[in-house]
Amino acid sequence: MGTCDRLRQADAYRDNELTAPDRLAFEAHLAGCADCKSELAQLSAMSYLLTTAQAPDMPAGLVERLREKAVSARERGVLKLAEMLIAAAAVITVACGGWLWQGGGLSGSSATTEAPWQKAAVTLSVDSVTNDAQQLTQWMVEGLALETTNE
Repeated sequence: MGTCDRLRQADAYRDNELTAPDRLAFEAHLAGCADCKSELAQLSAMSYLLTTAQAPDMPAGLVERLREKAVSARERGVLKLAEMLIAAAAVITVACGGWLWQGGGLSGSSATTEAPWQKAAVTLSVDSVTNDAQQLTQWMVEGLALETTNE
């Protein structure tokens, strides 16, 4: 490669990318610069080789295998996105469930206080019950009393 500071313009000249005044100036420079002439000749030779080279034949089935790989890669991407969305939905569901379980959904709302039988049904434990039948009767009376006062 030569030492001329205008060698870079040889590319643009060869590809017709120079403006008309720059093209005329480079052609004038080219008449007296052996480095730029040599660079332009090499670029032309390389361009000729690339345009006349015979493309190798593709093996049978290569295009079909490439299409299958593209479809497979796209499907994996869609599945990965679906997995991430499902995981996010699960996290949100668990967080909301925990918040509601702790009573976060009832604080500050106009919901009525839950009856003891409702708490026992949800927690599956009965606090200080000596007689199950007596406790059940008491819950029914309280529940019916709440229903009549709310109507």
